[in-house]
Amino acid sequence: MTSTDPRYVTIWPETWLPFTEPKHPALIRKNDRFPSMKSDYLNINGEACGNCNGAGDISSIVADPGNWEKSLQWHPWTNTEGHDEGRLIEGSVEQAPCPVCRGGALLEFLLLHSGIRGKVLDGKQMETIQLGVPLDGQVTATDAAKSACAERPLRSWLFLYGANGSGKSHILIGMVNSARMHTKVEYLTTTAMLGKIQATYGNDARTDQVIKHYSEIPVLALDEMGAARWTEWAGEQLSNIIGERYTNDLPTWIASDVDPLTLEKQGPAAKRILSRCSRDLPNGMTGWQEVTGKDLRPRLQQALR
Repeated sequence: MTSTDPRYVTIWPETWLPFTEPKHPALIRKNDRFPSMKSDYLNINGEACGNCNGAGDISSIVADPGNWEKSLQWHPWTNTEGHDEGRLIEGSVEQAPCPVCRGGALLEFLLLHSGIRGKVLDGKQMETIQLGVPLDGQVTATDAAKSACAERPLRSWLFLYGANGSGKSHILIGMVNSARMHTKVEYLTTTAMLGKIQATYGNDARTDQVIKHYSEIPVLALDEMGAARWTEWAGEQLSNIIGERYTNDLPTWIASDVDPLTLEKQGPAAKRILSRCSRDLPNGMTGWQEVTGKDLRPRLQQALR
């Protein structure tokens, strides 16, 4: 995106959804991003990057349109406010490396936040696993995963299920590696996420912060949902996070060694989660995808790319 005003950010990471024209308030979604103004001191000579004006980082206003201010003025130097047709928008400013002059830094930034950096699955570095040629029993699920990853912006939900060793985690991590090329995505097991929430107990502010993080990260990939201990507390946390993500149209990808009909017996929370994953993908496939075939660990897992 470009602008004649050098104070504006002109090129954005793909999912930052900039708007160069006013957008009607009713159409603004939570986490939509608007250009944020830069101070005049960043307008340096033409030898600097034309996108970030030599700052090395770019910033955007992340909208949270739940509380409109009834004002007809926009104050461009206020860090917590954006604009839309003269109204003020509740929001915050977020920074990321400039994708023009710090493209490598941006990719490292997204990898760092992905949850897979330095981790290994069945002898493979997670960050090298791709959505490549599927093995027997993975064809339909892999096609569904590729369809979900091809969307712009990413919005589809996917629930992968099948026996241990069928390749669910490889498909899920392949999706993570595809998405992290252009947006923030985080992979972790369902048990690990619940553990991170539980570890904050006694500090309400920190608990709210962790829950907010998983509710609002642009893409969340949860592995081993069937292996989680489904207590009433766990179901409530999962239901609240998944529900918030669904309301704000934020894609969520889940893998489980327990099939949907069995998992929903865990109670109302499980039923709500599965219902949200059941909508169709862009290519018309269902959001519930079974991964079948023999146990691939560890002999055949080497064939996955």
